[in-house]
Formats: sequence, C-alpha cells, structure tokens
Amino acid sequence: MNLSAISQRIALSVFVMFVCTAFVQAQISDVTPVDYQRALHWADSTMRKMDGRQRAAQLFMVNVASQQNAANRKAVHDYIADMGLGGIYFSKGTLEEHVAMNNLVVRLAEVPAMIGFDGEWGLAMRIKSIPSFPHNDILGCISDDSLITEMGRMIGRQCRMIGVDIDFAPVADINTNPDNPVIGWRSFGEDRNNVSRKAIAFATGLEQAGVLSVSKHFPGHGDTSQDSHKLLPTVGHSRARLDSIELYPFEEIARAGLHGMMVGHLYVPAIEPVKGLPSSLSPAVHDVLRDDIGFKGLVFTDALAMKGVAGYENVCLKAIEAGNDVVLSPVPVKPQLDAVVHAARHDRRLAASIDERCRRILAFKYLLGVHEKRAIDADGLYDCIVDDDMHDLIRRLYCSAVTVVSDCYSRLPVMRHGQRVAVVSFGSPAEGFCSDMKQYAEADCLTFSSLAAFEAASDTLSRYATVLLPVTSATPDWALKAAGMVPRASRVFVFFVSRKDVRHWSALSPASSAMVMANAAHDYLQRHVARVICGLRPADGRLSMTIPGVANAGAGITFAADTVTVQASPEAVGMNPDVLSEIDEIALEGIRQKAYPGCQILVIRDGVAVYDKCFGQHEYGDSRLVRNDDVYDVASMTKTSATLLAVMKLYDQHRLRLSDRVGDILPWLKGTDKEDITIADLLYHESGLKPSLPFFAAALDSATFEPPFFKYGKDEHHDRYIGSKTYVPSDFGYDGAYLGMHYNTDYHWQVSDNMFVNDAYHERALGMIAASPLGKHRYSYSCVGFIILKEIVETLTGEGMDTYLDRLFYHPMGLRHTFFNPLKHCRIEGIVPTVTDDFLHRGRLQGYVHDDSAAFFGGVSGNAGLFSNAHDLGHIYQMLLSDGFIDGHVYISPSTCRLFTTSKSRISRRGLGFDRSYEGDNRRSPCSPLTPGGVYGHTGFTGTCVWVDPSNDLIYIFLSNRVYPDGTTNKLAGLGIRSRIQDTIYRSLGVGTR
Repeated sequence: MNLSAISQRIALSVFVMFVCTAFVQAQISDVTPVDYQRALHWADSTMRKMDGRQRAAQLFMVNVASQQNAANRKAVHDYIADMGLGGIYFSKGTLEEHVAMNNLVVRLAEVPAMIGFDGEWGLAMRIKSIPSFPHNDILGCISDDSLITEMGRMIGRQCRMIGVDIDFAPVADINTNPDNPVIGWRSFGEDRNNVSRKAIAFATGLEQAGVLSVSKHFPGHGDTSQDSHKLLPTVGHSRARLDSIELYPFEEIARAGLHGMMVGHLYVPAIEPVKGLPSSLSPAVHDVLRDDIGFKGLVFTDALAMKGVAGYENVCLKAIEAGNDVVLSPVPVKPQLDAVVHAARHDRRLAASIDERCRRILAFKYLLGVHEKRAIDADGLYDCIVDDDMHDLIRRLYCSAVTVVSDCYSRLPVMRHGQRVAVVSFGSPAEGFCSDMKQYAEADCLTFSSLAAFEAASDTLSRYATVLLPVTSATPDWALKAAGMVPRASRVFVFFVSRKDVRHWSALSPASSAMVMANAAHDYLQRHVARVICGLRPADGRLSMTIPGVANAGAGITFAADTVTVQASPEAVGMNPDVLSEIDEIALEGIRQKAYPGCQILVIRDGVAVYDKCFGQHEYGDSRLVRNDDVYDVASMTKTSATLLAVMKLYDQHRLRLSDRVGDILPWLKGTDKEDITIADLLYHESGLKPSLPFFAAALDSATFEPPFFKYGKDEHHDRYIGSKTYVPSDFGYDGAYLGMHYNTDYHWQVSDNMFVNDAYHERALGMIAASPLGKHRYSYSCVGFIILKEIVETLTGEGMDTYLDRLFYHPMGLRHTFFNPLKHCRIEGIVPTVTDDFLHRGRLQGYVHDDSAAFFGGVSGNAGLFSNAHDLGHIYQMLLSDGFIDGHVYISPSTCRLFTTSKSRISRRGLGFDRSYEGDNRRSPCSPLTPGGVYGHTGFTGTCVWVDPSNDLIYIFLSNRVYPDGTTNKLAGLGIRSRIQDTIYRSLGVGTR
C-alpha cells in the first residue's frame, strides 16, 4: 500500500505523559503532515539498522500466556530478544502478571514492540478481577451511541495504563444466524445500521484514547453455524447479499477513517475463486477490502493457530502474499518466519512488499508512541483503572439498555393507575426490584416456592389489577405453569436474565400485557427498572437481536419519565432522613437571623424529590407564607437556566460553534477590539470584558446630581448607603431622551412600575459595551459576556431570547412558573418581593428584575432577569442531568449536554457557562467542602443556588430573597446557609461521616 495514501487517514497521536501514579497514556489528536513525516523519518531510520529477517519479523505478532513462569518468560525472550517479532499479546492472567510481561517486552525489545490485547468487553476479557463492561448484544440495545464511544474511550485509557497499543475490537459481524456458535452475544445485533454505528462508536472511542482499534471479522462471520476456531465456516451468500449485509459495517468503518481491520478464517465462494481458500489467505478478499471498500489502515489476520486455517503449509507466507500486514499467532513461529525470510530472498517483489509493510507498521508504532515506551509501575494501578468513573459508566450502560419491549394493555407506568400491584417471585426474590417497587408504588411482594403454594394464594392474586413477574434466573417448570395462571391482561414480565434465558418463557410472554428486558440482575439495575416501571425513569432501549417466540430485533417502546414532582422517602435513594431533616433548623436559623424572610429548598436524588420544603414569609412580618408555586428573582442563575440553554441548543443545531468570533455574528462589535472574542471565551469568563458596566448611567441626567454618582464614603451630596461603604445621591434625575415615566410605543422597555426606556437607550447600551476597555484574556467573571451571548442568541434566531426559550424549553417542559418579566405571566401575589425601595428603580421591586443591567435591558438579559421556582428549576436541571432527556422528549443531545456540563477551564474552576465545585480547596469553591469534583451549577446575587452532582445523581436548589429589604448586608453568606445545607445533604449520603 502507498504510505502517502494513508497520511490523511491516521488520527493517532504521539505518546504523551499523564499522572495517575506515574502511568503513561496517549492523547488523541489529528496528525499533522509534520507528525506523519516524523513518523516516516523514524521508520526509515529504524529500518536502515535492520536486515531482511528483522524486517520480516515486524510482521509477526504472537500470543503468550501472561502467567509468570519460566516457560512463558522464555517464550517472550525467544520471540522478542531472539526473533525480534513486531509485537506480542498476552492471554488470561492477573493485572500484575500482565504488567510484568509488558515490562519484560519493553526491556528486551531492540525495536520497540507493540502490545496487543483481545478486549472486546474491556480488560476483564483477559485480566482477572477487573469488572466487565456489558457484552455487545446488550450494548446493541442502547439508543445513545455516544455512550458506546465513551466506553471505548475508557477501555482505551485503561489499555494505555497497562501498556497496550492495540485492542482487537470491536466485533463488527452482524449476527443474522441464531445458531452461530462463536459470534452470538459478541455481536451488536442483527441490524446492519445499528451494528455499524456501534462498531464505529466503540472503535472511535478507542482511537480517541490513543489505542489502535481492530474491527473484526472481515468479510463477516455473522451468518455461520460453524466455529472457525474448530473448522473453516462457509458463507455462501451472493455478492449482492454480501454487499448489502455482511460487508456493510466494514465499509462504514473504512469510510469513518478507522485504522485496524482483522480478516477472519472464512470461505466465501462469491468472492474467493479458489475452492476452500480461507479469506485470511485470499488475495481476492484483500482486493475487496483494499480496493472495493477502500480500507487504508493496518490489516491483521485472525489467529493462524485456529483450525480454520492451521492446516496450510507456510501459512504466514501465504497470509503475507495475500495482503495482510500483520500475521497473528502462527504455530510454530520460527519455521514460519524462516519460510517468509527464505521466500523473500528469492523474490524481490515479496521483499519489497515486506519492506513496505514493515515501514507502515513502524510508522504506526511511532504515532502510537511505542518508540517511547517505558516500564509500568503496578503499584496502585488497579485503583487507577477500577475507579468510580468505571463503575458509573458500567451502570449507565446497563440502565440505558433497558427495553420496554411491549405494553399491550397500557399497564405501565403502574403509578398512573393508582392501584395496588403484586410483585410475584418464584424461588429467590428480586430483592432490589421488590424493595423499590414497595417504596415508589402501592406494591406487595409475594414469593412462592412451589406450585401448590402459588395455587393456594390464587384468590389473593385475583385482587390485583397488575401482577409483576420478575425473572432473575432460569426457573423450574412449575414456575412457568404458575406464571401462566396469571391473567394475561394483568401479567407484566420483567426479565433480569440474558436474551437466551428468555426463550424458556416464549410461550407466555407474547400474550402478556407488558414485557421489560433488563439483561442482567445487578441490584442497581433492578432498582432502576423499578423506577422505569413506576414512571420515574425513562427507557428507550431496542432489542438488538430477535428473541424467538417473543419479539423481533428492534422492538421497544420509548418510555418517558415523570421526574422531580414525584416524591420519595430519603431511605429509598440511600439517604439518611434524620440527617436530612437537619436542613430545617439551618433554614429557620437564616430566618431568625434575618438573612432572608423565606426560602424554598429542593433536593432531588435519582430523579425524585427527597426534600421539598418552603420556610418563612414573603416579607418580614408578612402573613403570606412562602409556597412552592411562588417565584423568585433567580439573578445570575439566569445564566445557566436560560442563556446557556439557548446557546447549547444553537450549538446542538450546528448554528453556533465554541470557536465562533463575536464580531462575525454581531455587526456592532465588528472592527472593535472585541471582535475576536470567541463563544468559549464568553462562557469561560476569559474574554477580558469588564465584570459589569453601569448601563443605567447612560440614562442619568448629570445636571441633577454632583458627580461622581458613586462615592466611597458619605458626604452632603452622597447620603444614601447602598452597601460596601458606597453612597449615592438620594435625589437624582433621568434623561428624558432615554427614559420616560409612562409606557408608549417609543418607551416600551419596562424597568419598574413607572420607568420605561426606549430603543435609543438599548442602542446606547450596546455602544457602551463596544467602547468599554478590554483587559487581558484571563479569568474574570463577567456579566457583560452573558449580555453579549443574549444578543448573539437573538441575532441567530431572529426572536427574543425569552420567546425562543419558552418555545423550545419552558412551554414544552410544562414549566408554568418560569419566565422573564413575570408580571406579564402571573399575579403579583405569587412573586416574592426583592427589595422595598431600590435607589435606581425609585421604589419597591416585586416582579421586576433586581439586577440593574438586566432591568435597563427591559428585564430580558443574558446575565439576569429570569424568575422561577424550585420545582421548575428542578425540571430544567434534571433534564441536563439526564443528558438532555426528560418526560419522553430530547431537548438537547447527550453529547452536547456532556460537553457543556463536563468541560472545565484550564485556568479557573469555571466550566462552559457553569460554575463548578473546586475539590480540594474550600476557599476557592462555592460549594460545601464535602462536594465531589464534577459538580456544576450557579449561584445568584439575590440569594439563590443550584448544584448538580452527576456522580451521586443529585440536584440541590435553594431560592431566597436575601436582598430584602435593601441588600446592604449579606448575612446569607456570613452564616454559610447554602453550603451548610449542602454539607447536610452529603452527610445524609454518608459522606464525611466515616
């Protein structure tokens, strides 16, 4: 293959270092022409030191058992030190054994050797004690392919930690034959498009982590009833069928620019003219791979010790002549290498071909960082691999694969009907499922150990409208008979077993009212499924493969969830109610100390409200108690509850990029020193813009007061205290050219009861932004940046940001208490007052935004202006926590959600629009010291906050009017109310108590 042809297709980066107890990991990036020329230069300089035998040896990669004994160590020495083979991969063993063998290879290799790994479901496939990711048939049920990419990335990162450069994964075979003895659950399913997407997602994740993916088994092992480990299977389809089904995923993988392919041991008569010749030895098959499909990466054979090919003399020579780059595991190795070397000495074309492939392999070694490998320290390695992130991802994968296969009689969710349900188990009960069903629904759990016991309870069961039948293992024949006695209209099967085990129930399940497929019986999965059945969790899985007699591949119902408004006891979600109740006293202390007149507090875990209380009054001494449908001015929480949602949606629609420059979108910033500020700069608060600007000053009548307007310290002209030792004139006027006391068609932007600004003022305010001094691009929190973001949203959408948000988010989400300018939407009695006498607004603020910038922009701004209550905000942040999905609707794609909620600035704690916790430095964190890293949210000047914790599936919201009556002091911060409540939440989870 011409090396220049692959220079634009390779996307594997040079090795870099990262710290996790001194382990090495590669980073992925697009390779520049300079990088690739360096790789070729290193390959050429290395080849000049090699003779013909050493070059041929680079095409060999062998398997060795990783157990530490003399025979295995000698084998590594023979293969690497003596024969100089290009690579090695190890079979099952412990983590320590694998690392020891890897280090031995690093020490012995004169030319750095690649380490391969057969890890279709992660390191667990070959290394003892490592948790396993779900098998491919389960992954194939997941609708969100980005989760598969995330898994591939994590497996790739783990491979790098143990020194692995190549993962012989994913399996890209379409399992169209239910009798297939070797693919089966290793396949992503029966549908070519689903298999292709999943294989590309997995391989992409691996290569993003710097590990070469090797998709297998070309040209397609899915429709065989024979095992190529034992004999040579035949795939007898026509070429048209092969192009349509078997070859399709591999063509898509090649088109995606991925870099490894494995050819299987298959006889395919429609391609191969020589009767019985395996694909791995077939030039015709390799012509299809290279020429018809256009694959440009490295081609590997399947293991040449397998019975499907092992009978051929000089099998490695034939495989290389056929077009393979790397031959895997021939037996015995040395005679096979000798045969290749001997043939190359007498065949110049073969010798040149070997040199070309050697150069290609060496270039990949350079790009994979193999040339810079060093020994790995196994101390602490297990904990670095098997961390909370791994366990969390495994849980998310299993839960995302849950499939509501059918619901013929609309029995689900069970809470919708308000009737008691029975959970009937045969033998051992599904304890986690039963426990949560009792917690969330009116459910009775009944366990039977015999048919006689079941028959004796038949009268009792007849009283239940719905009977749930959880299946956790293969069950005896009597259990099938007992289940058959439950009326089909009320019978709901919940399978916590594999697809294969469901076949035993095939006579009963199609006639049942509903069927849920969970694939495994883990306790967390049982609890998740209970919440799905109760309507508290969504499910959008689809069967990856047909379950004969039950349902076809692709079956599944998108099942919405009714989150947030449903309440549950803290115990149901692993929280201590006694500790959580301590929040009451903290909230009441704030009221007694006059930190705020009242507040709303909401704590959501696992999608349900576990603490939902209101305290105090609207005003001190007021008889109107705070209710959960009252709305508060949330101040800077507007940034993440409004403006950021609009930005994320535009990003999702490819109408906005983080690298876009503001001057290319907003004409009034074109040609200014701000035109090169990017969207990312604004979101990270790294634009150099001022924190705020005195927009109201543009409307002041300077003849009515003695300048300056603000003064540090009191004098005869500045006698009104506004906080922070700052005074302003108590009597001043506004310029009638911009501000009027009555609404009309010119003065239509309302600031307060008797203040209105006109369009000319708006233009002048934008001019103030354009003319303001610009500082260095460093972190400096800026409301001005979010005002610009609001202008960008409105420019790109052609509508007001409040209208845009209500149309795409608030209205379809059913949020009846979330809006800008609340007096247009609700009665004043339902709006909590902010201040009694604001010096700029000339009076009481109730229903008008407190922030002066937002006020003078007519109440709709990017930095402030939103009013809401805790319940509505809970829906917004539960949507973000659920990767953009809530109540059966996707508002933002999962990939966009994860980008914005996980990204973090390199120079501050800030994320893309979100504030974030600062783990390890309490002084720099806006959160409780017990808060883990990864938490995101925001606070508001009026005394509000929201914090979302993905690792604990937790949302905490606090709303108050702490600026009442005048905001000159901040007792809320002084008493640490918000962080103390957050402390209590985490202590109720057991954090900080052990």
